[in-house]
Amino acid sequence: MRGRTVWKCHVISTLAVIAASAASARAQLVNTTPTTTTTVTTTATSGTSILPTASGAKAGAAHVIEWDLPDGFDFNPGAVAVDTRGEDNNRAWFVTRLGGSTEADPLGAQRKVYRFDFSPSLMKNGGAARWTSWEVAADVENNGGVAKLRPSHDRRFVVVRTNTSIQEIDTQACFPGTPAAPAECPFALRRWDAAGDPDLVSPFLVSDLAVDDARRIFSVGQSSNFQGGYIQMLVPTKVPYTASTVPIEVPAGTVTRWADDGVNQCGTNNPGFGGVCNSGIDFHPSSNNQNLIYVSNQIKNSIDELNAGTSSLRRWILPADDKSGAVQEPRQLKIDNNGFVWVITGSGHLVSLNPKNSSGCSSGMNRMTIHKIPVNAETLETENDGWGLAPDSNVVGYTDANNSKVGMLVPHDNAKCVWPSIPVTTRKEDTVATVTMLPTRVVSDVARGVPKIVLKQTTSKQDGTFVEAVINKPAPGTDPTLAPPDSMVPLGITPVRWKGQGTFLYAVGFTATGDGEGPIAKRIGFVRLGIPEKIKNPRDDDDADDGMDRTQHPGWHQPEAGDDDADGVPDEQDTPTNRENMSSYDAASTPAFSATTYYPVTTTASTLTLLATAKADDLTATIAVDIYNAMGLLVATSGPVPGLATVTMIAPAAGTYNISVRNLSGRAVNVTPTILMREPPM
Repeated sequence: MRGRTVWKCHVISTLAVIAASAASARAQLVNTTPTTTTTVTTTATSGTSILPTASGAKAGAAHVIEWDLPDGFDFNPGAVAVDTRGEDNNRAWFVTRLGGSTEADPLGAQRKVYRFDFSPSLMKNGGAARWTSWEVAADVENNGGVAKLRPSHDRRFVVVRTNTSIQEIDTQACFPGTPAAPAECPFALRRWDAAGDPDLVSPFLVSDLAVDDARRIFSVGQSSNFQGGYIQMLVPTKVPYTASTVPIEVPAGTVTRWADDGVNQCGTNNPGFGGVCNSGIDFHPSSNNQNLIYVSNQIKNSIDELNAGTSSLRRWILPADDKSGAVQEPRQLKIDNNGFVWVITGSGHLVSLNPKNSSGCSSGMNRMTIHKIPVNAETLETENDGWGLAPDSNVVGYTDANNSKVGMLVPHDNAKCVWPSIPVTTRKEDTVATVTMLPTRVVSDVARGVPKIVLKQTTSKQDGTFVEAVINKPAPGTDPTLAPPDSMVPLGITPVRWKGQGTFLYAVGFTATGDGEGPIAKRIGFVRLGIPEKIKNPRDDDDADDGMDRTQHPGWHQPEAGDDDADGVPDEQDTPTNRENMSSYDAASTPAFSATTYYPVTTTASTLTLLATAKADDLTATIAVDIYNAMGLLVATSGPVPGLATVTMIAPAAGTYNISVRNLSGRAVNVTPTILMREPPM
């Protein structure tokens, strides 16, 4: 299985890779990845081979754009920085997992951190994207396997966790060189060996890390002092801009640890391979709650919350899924901008937890939803090997390493109410963290995007709608002038926050050639999956073709019904030259002659139009929509109308308004409001 190959990549020593030539090393690794035997049908119109789709799955097409970096000894990108807060504008970060240097051979090719800067319209100017790389320092014990990364809030620093270290690179310390003449950047990199713990246990289990707005670095590990596992907070000393040329005296930081039994370990029910047992970790995005740290716990099969301010723990055990059975091996964990905790599991589930809201549950309980990633039996898919996770407001992106899928869930609420437990934790007082100052080499160049069209599978279930791009399979009727899809084993994933929801960037682990074998890749890709159903807060995206000419490439443009650019904003409210910020609300039961229900909205000085509508489920019912300013004065109204009411304000003054919905009928009706603000293009 491909998942087993990913496991090999987790633990492979780069020393073995350097001992062989680049070609033979790749062949050795790739030959451990057997291709899946599938039944193939042929489409007469295009001559491309198509896989059949499973019962209940709708076949379609998704367009992708992929960028290859220059060949080198660092390859196989895994972790991608997940941009849940929209902090990267036209930018993405990833780290490669295999390199050639060790402390014994420091001049060997090293693993690297890459920053990609994209054009806002991706395929303009030939799909050119600027990449910049920084070398990651060699580990003392091992220089291969898993690596995780997270940029700082201000994006000056990027923090990497490797097998045996935590490293921080100052990305503003030096101007980059070229591939032929890399820029040497002394003292721009700091390395804390053994992840800040000289007694580290199981260095191959590399947890994710989180870097909060104060640049505190959180991770998970296990040591002889914390046999059951710990959550760690590393606080680096502040770095002046002169740090790139003047070494800092050691020590350079403090470490605090809290016991959390079961984290970053392999349990007895380990169903997957690709993510191994590495714990995910993230902090609450609100600036007032960043002491709340969430981790996935494999032994306890739970989501754990540490309050770093009070040194207290809460734990939510993952319940079984009523339809698909046990939910096991929580892996990567991320928190969306609504404060919901999402985790992907080795059993092929996506799980959400609302740690604050107990609406609909008994007091003290919390809402948890479970969503099973579909397995397409007709295409001979194996069990899903969920690896990456990328929440984005109303949708959740993920990758499946076993089946080469980059997917997205539009969740439907199927919440369970769960009780948290309150386990006991101990805190180890702050200790000194010794740091090594090291050089790095900085390189920058341009890569060109390659457009492709791949098979898209849409599966609607009770727990949600799943949209999946199979990045190594062509779509029905694929344009033969485009490159064939050949990417396999997608790993890290991030939402593309400068485009509409349903768009993601992903890292590619392997590529395939015509005989089903191929090299380990150094490739990043973009996929547009679209929005197949109504969501509450769609993000307008009028660049649905990403800079390509749809008339020249049949099948590239993929609209949804009533939504030509597939961004979730209906055509009747979408304009091609402006940006529509739309909020849709659930239908609310409104009693006869009801009092007003208010929906607040804030306009800016640039707002062109404020538009509010309300639709009754009984089109003969009389309803009205009104707009009140912050002083409570009525400034616009639809007046009483049957069924569908609309009110529009042109160039409203900046401020807060309240939209009211009234039922003027003599009977109760369900009314669905929608509010839209039209802004100039960004």
